[in-house]
Parts: sequence; C-alpha cells; structure tokens
Amino acid sequence: IQAYADMNGFILGVHHFNNGIGAAVPQIEGINKTCPIRLVHTNYDTESSQTVALDTFSRSFLENPDQPPSAVFGAWQSAVSVPLAILTGVLGIPQFSPLSTSTELDDKVQYPLFSRLIPSDAGTARAAVAYFRNRLDVSFLGVLYVNDAYGSAFHQAIQEAAAEREEGDQIEVKGYAFSYKESVDFDASEIELAIKQLKESRFRVFFGVFYGTHYDIIMNYAYEYGIVGPEYLWIISDGLQKSYFQDKRYDVGSPLAVATQGISILQAKGGLETPDGSTGTDRFIKAYFNQGDDAVNYTTCKRPASNSQNDKSVYYVAEQDFFRSKTLYPGVGATFAYDTAIGIGLAACQLFEEKGTEYFNGEELFNAFVNTEFDGATGRIQIDPKTTSRSAQSAFFVLYNSDGVLDETGEFISFNIETISHTTTTPGSISSDVMWVDLPGKSYHYADGSTE
Repeated sequence: IQAYADMNGFILGVHHFNNGIGAAVPQIEGINKTCPIRLVHTNYDTESSQTVALDTFSRSFLENPDQPPSAVFGAWQSAVSVPLAILTGVLGIPQFSPLSTSTELDDKVQYPLFSRLIPSDAGTARAAVAYFRNRLDVSFLGVLYVNDAYGSAFHQAIQEAAAEREEGDQIEVKGYAFSYKESVDFDASEIELAIKQLKESRFRVFFGVFYGTHYDIIMNYAYEYGIVGPEYLWIISDGLQKSYFQDKRYDVGSPLAVATQGISILQAKGGLETPDGSTGTDRFIKAYFNQGDDAVNYTTCKRPASNSQNDKSVYYVAEQDFFRSKTLYPGVGATFAYDTAIGIGLAACQLFEEKGTEYFNGEELFNAFVNTEFDGATGRIQIDPKTTSRSAQSAFFVLYNSDGVLDETGEFISFNIETISHTTTTPGSISSDVMWVDLPGKSYHYADGSTE
C-alpha cells in the first residue's frame, strides 16, 4: 500500500506539471501555457532486485533504441540504483532517484548522470551523530548495518561524521555488518553473529542501518542476546519506514513488543505540517487528499505491466475515495517523488526557454535539473553541484519515536510512531553542526516507558 502512495506522488507531480497546477508548487502555476513540454511515463517494477532492474531496463531500451527515455526516475533502494546508474550513465540517460541515499552515488566519475532531491547518507549521518552527541550525550555507539551499497556507505559516513567532530566531542563507533538475501532457506547466522558482537562490545546505544524486511529477525536476536529493553537504546535509519508498524500488534511481553518500545527512526523529510498550512508540505498534503476517484483509477492503471513472477495480484488496488478518505498519509517517498517530477519538468522547460527547441540530450537535461531551484513539497530545493545530491543545508531531518499502547484486553500492544524532534537552521550561523529541537510537548520515550 505504501508503494501505491509513493507512486502516486510521482503521478501527481506529473499531472500538476502537465496541467500547470500550482496547488503545491506555486512556481508551476500556468506553466502549461508558456512551455510545450509534457511528461509521459511508463512504470516498471524493479522488485528491489539489481538483476530485475538491469534486465527490465535493458529490454525496454533495446525494444526502441531510436527513442530512448529522456530520463529514468528511480530506483528506491540504493543497492538497485547503483548498478542501474552505471548503465544509464554509459547510455547518456540521466537518472533521478527519490530515495536512494547511498554516499557512493555522489561519485561523479562512476555515476556521472545520477542526481537526487534527497540528501545522501553523508548528510543524514551528520544529523544522526549530532543527535547522539548533542541530545543524548553518547560517547560510544554500535552500528549494525546490512552489507550492501546503502548500508556500507552509511556506516562509513557515520564513522567519518563521528571522527570529524572536535577533539573531546567525538564518538567512538564500532560497526558490525551482515549480509542478507531473501529466500525460503535464508541462513540468519550472519545476523546472529553481528548481534552477538554488539553484545560483546558492551555498548548500550545502537544505530541500525537496515530495511523493514530485516527488522523482525534482528530484533528477535537482539532480545535473545539481551540488548533491547531498559538500559538500551536503538535508533534506526530511513531504511525502516514508520509505516512498517502500521496495523501491527504484538503479544504483550513478546520479544518484538519489548524490542519495539522506545526505538526511533531518523530520516530526511521535506518538513512538517503547520497550523497555518503555509509550507510546501502542507500544500502537497492538501493536494494529495483532494484527489478524486479519477486519480485512484489512473494510479491503478499505471501499475507495472508485468513482473518476473507474471503476477499482477501483488500490486495494491485502491478502493474508490482512497485519497479523500485519507486511507494512508503520503510518506517521505511520495513527497520526494512529487518534487522529482516537478524538478524534471522545470529543468526541461528551462532548456526550452534557453534553446528555443524541445530537443535536448540527456546531459543537458541533467545539468539543468542540478541547477534548478524551487520551493517544493520537501522544502527549498537546492542541489550541491559537486555531488549532484540535495544539499544537506536545504534538507530537513526528523526523529520518530515509538511508544506502546495496550488494547482494551490488555493482551496486545501496538505502537504509536510520532515525530518528537527535527533539525533547524539558525540564520547567519556559521556552525557546520546540525541543530536539533524538540517539538513542543513531545518527549523521548525510552524502552522502559519513561521520558527521562
């Protein structure tokens, strides 16, 4: 269901751009009257697989080599974007990802035509280290990370961010990796070994860099080895989305119930809703929920035509009134996907204005995208020209925190995942540190349920 909402974020961005609707981004109001460019897209399912992504893209390219795509939107996971970005770069096709955050993709020699409107893990790592040090006064940190492009680069970024702090204000970091390949006969021994090493480190504060598919396995082992619950603290990267816990409930006292109490998720986000509805985030959410049944039907018909299993039943089909009934709030993927669509459109229109023609090559579109600035659903869009990733200075980070709620029987527990802190900027400040502030009336809930 989350993938459906994320895909609709991109579709809504395309719709707004093509029709000059400035409901979320005032800058594109009426742009359809001054710019003849229109965005047309075909969706493919990478299945979170490098092999499937490369095979699918290669087949689609070879079917019509004389009319290659102007750009590639995606993928979500860095492990998929990395090999795909090498191929698209060789072919001269720009690739724009909404959520791939691996620092590896900042390498412009290896990935010359890759860009993104989400900050790389280097920026998120600085935000995480600042929270651990400045808000929690942590001096020792254990990092558990999946050994792929996303996890390895994020771990390295954490190490560098911790080491770069001033003497006396640094954090000692120890990292432990595990490999994971989803299969029926998956061997979890590497995860167990990494958890055992975390236990042996005698650290009590941990940062996890992994995905939702790993969560249950990891936390069951963490419970078994006694490194969850009171006296321990876990913060997890954006590989785990807060929507993972939607509609989940656990037996009271079960390993996952104990482990989930007090965990947090740190991620980049466009912004927060405000009472006066004045931000880009507010405008996007309003536009998202104002969509009618036509949007439901169109989003459904834009599902991938096929997948490696030839099973379209795996794709969510929304009920009518899905948006107006607020079935699911748009996640971070939807907002960054929306802004990416707008950014591609604005870049193309800028080229039309400069060249006086609708024809341009991939490198020209890429450079125009990197130089495009606008106020989007995720805040002020500014891209670092050196890395072609969203600049950390224009990014916004939040910390979600879980707190258990018993059902009426007292036998089951579910978890509220609420925003408790976010980053902020001080006008005129020359500090390179990331500043965190707590939301009014919000406190960190720890594993024992306390707020102190």
